[in-house]
Amino acid sequence: MRGIACLLLIAGTAGPATAAAQARPDSGAAVTAVLELTAACRKDAGRLWDRSLCGPLIAVHGPTGFAVAEYTGTRLALEATGLTPARVSEATADFESRPTYVRALGYGTGPLLGLLLDRYASGWRARIHEAGFARALAPAVGFAVPENLAGAVADAASRYGGDDLAREEDERSAARARAVAEYRSRLVEGPVVVLSADEMYRSFNPNTLVPLDSSGTVYPTGTFNAVWGTLTVSEGGALVIPGNRGVRVSVAAALDSTASIIEGRGWRLELATGWRLQPGPRPGDFTAVRVASEAPDPVQQP
Repeated sequence: MRGIACLLLIAGTAGPATAAAQARPDSGAAVTAVLELTAACRKDAGRLWDRSLCGPLIAVHGPTGFAVAEYTGTRLALEATGLTPARVSEATADFESRPTYVRALGYGTGPLLGLLLDRYASGWRARIHEAGFARALAPAVGFAVPENLAGAVADAASRYGGDDLAREEDERSAARARAVAEYRSRLVEGPVVVLSADEMYRSFNPNTLVPLDSSGTVYPTGTFNAVWGTLTVSEGGALVIPGNRGVRVSVAAALDSTASIIEGRGWRLELATGWRLQPGPRPGDFTAVRVASEAPDPVQQP
């Protein structure tokens, strides 16, 4: 069974049509398994498989506020429509198929964790911002980290489809490695247009972002606005510099640096008045700079 979806089974709320629900262990054992996996994740957070397994289960990698907000909207929607939490289980399965959880993990985990806490820890909403989800849930079910943590994790994984999850994560990791290598080749090592700014506004799809280590985050598509103008990326990606201090796109062919509207492979740059491109520090690079207005020479008086 896949990682996030077991949360509703743990709470005993998934519908009977869910295949894993027909053979699930009791709720208390399932909650213990989740918390064991969480403890292992925190102890060895450097391993991709542990992060990928535990991250969806306990929202330790995303802002608590996003998760709480998503839970609140979901809870209100369930009460208003009369739908059961099984609907949340379906939405979670869709969430798991997203290519990345960057900037979005809380949206997938919040409703599930909130429903768990509703069942096991009444009044949790008043404490969640101080305690966090895992710390609120653990004492509610009497969880203690087992002495043989690795063994407990292996046992829990066998009950919740750990082998299938590992295969999925291996495939996901391989696909991500290929994407990262391609983005790094084009947006870090290859020639680029660098658009720096103290303040930049973005419109983007948060479900597709790709972290590129210390180089920044790749936005496969999006619109970016700053003092230099507007950059629209329809394909191929743009690399947002850490701290949101700018963005860069690849240069695949010769550019007309004197134009005010410049197009590249999958992107279009509309420069603001008084801005133009000039050669950057590396061969083939360009950077946007503000230029002085070209006023005519003053008339010489006799």
